[in-house]
Amino acid sequence: MALSPKTLKSIIDAHVAKANKEHKVWDKWRAWYRSEFWGEMLDEENDGLLVENNYLYAFCDTMVASVCPPNPRVTCQPRRKDEESALAAQYREALINDVLYRAGAHQLLWKMSTMASVYGRSLLKSVWNFKLNRPDFLVIDPRYFFYDMTVSRWDDIRYAIEVTTLTKDEFLARTDPKRKRRGELYYDPKVSAKAKFGSFPKWLSDGEETSIKLTEEVRKTFEWIVVYEVYDFTHDKYYHMLEGSEDPLFAGDPPYTFVKNPFHRLSFNENLADIGGMADSQLVERQQRRLNELDTLELRHAQASIPVTIVNEALCDNPEDFVDQVAHATSPGDVVRLAGKNAAPLSEILGQTPTASLVPEFDTIRDRIENTIQFVLGIPEYARGVAGTSEVATELALVDAAMRTRLGRRTKLVNEVIKHMAITAIGLYEEFLSSEREIPARATGTGEAIHVARRHLAARDPAKADEMKERGQSVEEPLEIDYEVVPYSPTENSKTAQIKKVQNFLDVLLNSPDVNQRGLVAHILELLDLGKDVLHTEEEVAQMTQAAAGPEGAGGPMPPMPPEGMVPGAEDTMATGGMPEGVEAIPTDALSGMSGGAGRSQPIGPIIGG
Repeated sequence: MALSPKTLKSIIDAHVAKANKEHKVWDKWRAWYRSEFWGEMLDEENDGLLVENNYLYAFCDTMVASVCPPNPRVTCQPRRKDEESALAAQYREALINDVLYRAGAHQLLWKMSTMASVYGRSLLKSVWNFKLNRPDFLVIDPRYFFYDMTVSRWDDIRYAIEVTTLTKDEFLARTDPKRKRRGELYYDPKVSAKAKFGSFPKWLSDGEETSIKLTEEVRKTFEWIVVYEVYDFTHDKYYHMLEGSEDPLFAGDPPYTFVKNPFHRLSFNENLADIGGMADSQLVERQQRRLNELDTLELRHAQASIPVTIVNEALCDNPEDFVDQVAHATSPGDVVRLAGKNAAPLSEILGQTPTASLVPEFDTIRDRIENTIQFVLGIPEYARGVAGTSEVATELALVDAAMRTRLGRRTKLVNEVIKHMAITAIGLYEEFLSSEREIPARATGTGEAIHVARRHLAARDPAKADEMKERGQSVEEPLEIDYEVVPYSPTENSKTAQIKKVQNFLDVLLNSPDVNQRGLVAHILELLDLGKDVLHTEEEVAQMTQAAAGPEGAGGPMPPMPPEGMVPGAEDTMATGGMPEGVEAIPTDALSGMSGGAGRSQPIGPIIGG
């Protein structure tokens, strides 16, 4: 039995109540990431004496650069050894990598990983873009997404709820069949009539600690309403719920046939309570706060320690003029005239306030806090580009290995996101790719363009999905193919490292009959950032080969020309030790005075000696 509207409303209300508290914390961490630690306190009243150490951004930027591949790619390996499965895997691989490139997968993964680090989790949604006519991917702010947290695995969640905010015009368009855009649902007019429009919801707005107010000002120009998109995975149902109403705007089947759950969650840290994850911001929040407070206190102490000049007016005839001259005496050659009374010495007329030194414990405490932050986050100074942090190569290697081990788990989690993108992209193509359309893509490894059609993918028919379910066949996993993400390492996958690898195995590659030599050269040119226009075309290679062979007569191709200076037909005679016909034998003693070698008719240079 599907979830009742009353139950759905109760679930939504419970998540909204929790979100009101959770979002305040997230807004704070987001402000820290944007170097807005002090928020609106950073104004003229504080004279700028507020210090921010943005360790959160430094860590996120370093971590994300290490775990997100700049060019995500996937390989497809069929489990069956037949030709049809191998061909389908080849075409699917080309199509997937084309989608990842067109959708800007690297930027999506970067944003998603940053959100997961700052907030504790982030979401990716796979959709069919009717405008672009291809699969597309959206990074969802966790503030706009609720899901079942009572399970231990993401694959077992019973429901997911995406929070969408619509303007009045956007909402009304979904109630008018003539205005509804392709891919959008048609809302029940009776339920739509209950809609109440107003300002943008406060629980979804930016917190008070952010300095970015433009978005809020723009939002005030529209009337808004909240619509909840509910996915009931247990009963394969899909709803659109109006805020505050138990009656659904839409109730029907899920939007996609072969993609049951279009969402994928990314979380780098477990909280050991639910699958909500835990933010890196939370792990170092107290240390970050103490460090900023400590450095701010030190800066204010430094300003307060600047000596103040004191003038004894009782010993000056004109103290105002004297003070003015002292204030403007900024150059070494300036002269200040002093009219003192009673022949008082300068030390009694002019003086400075004492300067208090900062206690050494300040530096000790600060170093301890910094070390704690680095220890918790697992990012040493050298990883952030700080040179000279370790003088021992062995120590540096050990620290680097430890860091890679900690980041290896995060890299695997990012790869799971890429795998989700690959599987859902094929599922969407299976449903929406027409039989007449062919998509140009590049075959992996060759760079050659191929045209992928529905027949190449061994695609399932969405019209027969119900029959597949009755037979017990899966409608989630496309075919029996393993989708593996190409491993990435910032060091091992660099072009310099790849060139070194090719260089180490170049002899084997050149001498192996199984290696496509033209493809090998093309790959090397790509690593060297040289265009493929450097290569001769296949037609040019064929012409040069024919020209080298020479014209062919009735008796076959012409024999090769003899070496320079050798009489034609002399090869056979010389091979038997004789001389060519018509050539006299050269005395043996004459050869001793000749330089050069075989094939030369005359010595090179003068003959030295008798």
